[in-house]
Amino acid sequence: MRCSIEVTSVGEGAEFALSRGAEGYVEACFTRATYIRTQWGVAALTAPGTHAGPLHAVLAAPLPRSGVGTRVGVDAMSIVVGDIAVAYGAARRWRAACPAPVHLLAGARATVGAIDAVARNSPLLCPPYADATAGWLEALRGGDVEAVAGRLAGAGPGLTPAGDDALAGVLVVARILWGVSAEATLLQCVGDVCTSDLSRAFLFWAARGQSIAPTHDLLIAVARGDIWAAERRARILGGVGASSGADACLGIGHALRLLPVRSAAESSRQPWPDGRTGCATCGPGRSGNGWHHRAAI
Repeated sequence: MRCSIEVTSVGEGAEFALSRGAEGYVEACFTRATYIRTQWGVAALTAPGTHAGPLHAVLAAPLPRSGVGTRVGVDAMSIVVGDIAVAYGAARRWRAACPAPVHLLAGARATVGAIDAVARNSPLLCPPYADATAGWLEALRGGDVEAVAGRLAGAGPGLTPAGDDALAGVLVVARILWGVSAEATLLQCVGDVCTSDLSRAFLFWAARGQSIAPTHDLLIAVARGDIWAAERRARILGGVGASSGADACLGIGHALRLLPVRSAAESSRQPWPDGRTGCATCGPGRSGNGWHHRAAI
């Protein structure tokens, strides 16, 4: 058995899927990622230089290509993929930082144009996908994320469909703005949609406020009101996949514009002690709970 590759960083979802005693198989294999399914979830063993993410276990060297269905097992120190053992014990856990909602909203007016410039490359803006997803912006304006998910999920091209990538952008913003008590509702929205299991795994983590690193780098730039950084971070996110990053920008930009949020007085109570971290801890309300619709940014 060969064992010369190490995991350098691992997201929370991948860590759970690859818990000690996990058994499963290779579900899909691509040039830079091998997707593994175990009894506890999905993880992606990715090549060096791949963006960190909740489902990503980033490797120090490329993993030799494995056939779909190759058996996988996990023990205390390694992930065994066929006849290859990947050292796992020293991996660094990765978790994305999220800005506080008050800062995210304050910076959005100045920076959302930078997100739009990348979002224009999304195939969801063109027929036939624009027609297939019609109505999602109206649903978003009403705070009806379930309806948004119903219109976007599974739509468009891609390994993760373009509509799912846009939905992931919406979910991350909603989770940040609405807080932890909204998480169950957002997760239920994901559970009800019709899409691939692989795409659903990414959506579940987006509903928990966790996406790939470029998404969070962009949101932090937005929260700082840094136009130059937002432009640069949006371009980096836009380079992910054939259109996945552009689709995510589409969801993020519109969510920042349209999602109903708490009043400024209430949002301002949320801490951001170190300039980078601190999600809200209270969830979305309805009329009479201090919530309002913002004017278009």
